[in-house]
Amino acid sequence: MTQILELANKMQQTQTHPSQLLLNGDRRETTDSIRGTSSRHTDSMMRFATTTTSTGDKGPRVNLSQRTDLALKELENIQTSLTVFLKQSHRTKCNLKAKLEELNIQQSEVEDARNIFQQTVVVEGVDPLTQRIPAEKFIRYMEEWLRSAELTIEKMRLKTCTLKAMYSKLSHQLIQKEELGETIDAVDFEQLRIQNNHLAKTIEEKNAHLLDLKKMNGMSNLVLSTNKKYLQKQMAKMKSMKQSINTKKERIINLDSEYKEVETQVAKEKEKYQKIQHLTQHYTVPDTMDYIKTNIKLLDLRKQMKMWERRNYVQQFVLNTCIHQMKNLTGSKEVRPWWFEKRTKSNCGEE
Repeated sequence: MTQILELANKMQQTQTHPSQLLLNGDRRETTDSIRGTSSRHTDSMMRFATTTTSTGDKGPRVNLSQRTDLALKELENIQTSLTVFLKQSHRTKCNLKAKLEELNIQQSEVEDARNIFQQTVVVEGVDPLTQRIPAEKFIRYMEEWLRSAELTIEKMRLKTCTLKAMYSKLSHQLIQKEELGETIDAVDFEQLRIQNNHLAKTIEEKNAHLLDLKKMNGMSNLVLSTNKKYLQKQMAKMKSMKQSINTKKERIINLDSEYKEVETQVAKEKEKYQKIQHLTQHYTVPDTMDYIKTNIKLLDLRKQMKMWERRNYVQQFVLNTCIHQMKNLTGSKEVRPWWFEKRTKSNCGEE
């Protein structure tokens, strides 16, 4: 690169100071210097050096105008090769820069994924009982990671499509400009710079508006969370009120049934009361002699009842002794019903 620049400077010196070459007269020295600097870059300069050195004193001499033309041609060739080299180097630089950015992004994404995996699966996903990582947590983490990767791929695909569309549009515009013979000058770059500044200001305004919207979103989220909590409290209160209403309804139903039962009991008691009231109103006291006679009869009946109770007790005792004797005589442990039947002499003879 330095050799090319030195050669270009020498070509400019030959173009600006042609009289010095005539005064010096050292044609061989100038051709050797030009050949030494450009022999490794272009073949035309080699031809120029060989023609000037091989002729010597015998061949035809190359005048100043021819040498100037050759130098200008060589300078144009060097400039074209230099522009091509600069374009290639700029393209290579851009490609390498893009690859470096891609590698940095990949490295940061890999580090983030490793840290997240270390935190969510290795640290927090360990079962405290078995001290092992369950397969379900690992599978869930991988599914979520693949889902996020698919979303990122979809976003990059959309971005690539938009960039391709922009590239095709710009290339089409460039082809149209080339067909129309238009050339890009400093005014176009200045206009592009102005547009970029305007777009940058617009982006800043949009970012500021986005920050305001995010703040508003945060405030609305706070309000929403408070309203959700209040709604949950109201729902719980409504649920408890519904339960209390249901219990009160059941209690009302029970009270209605009890009221009906009480009404029936009240009706019965009213009837009893009316009967008692009727008896009290229509009650007549019996005669004294009748009362005395009735008491005497009652006392006689009680005496007879006591007498018959004693007789019954004696008869029961006799019956039990007889049953005991019959069990001993017959040898049976159960009471037979035919023991209590009346028998005639014929029946006894048959037995």
